[in-house]
Amino acid sequence: MEITKYRPINKGYVVGNFGLKIDKWGIIINDCTLFDKNGRRWISFPQRQYEDKGEKKYAPYMSFIEKAHMTAFTEKVLTILDEYIAKNTMSAPVEKDESQGELPF
Repeated sequence: MEITKYRPINKGYVVGNFGLKIDKWGIIINDCTLFDKNGRRWISFPQRQYEDKGEKKYAPYMSFIEKAHMTAFTEKVLTILDEYIAKNTMSAPVEKDESQGELPF
């Protein structure tokens, strides 16, 4: 399993959007979402928005039948997402402020 694309969003509980390539299953799942609320992280599959009694709701296009399968899948995806983000996030170079001259220490 590998991340095909990752786009940070950082809006509310939404951390980012990504795609998954699962060679074993022969599929690519685009438009998955990573959430983080108070340190609890989870993912969601692509979903559609609908309205029910004036309230916005969301329904995934796909899901696992067994909750345990979704839990195991989420743990694996979070692991590879963390690895992907660590490898693909470059820290900005620190620029020297030479206007002050040489520092006394």
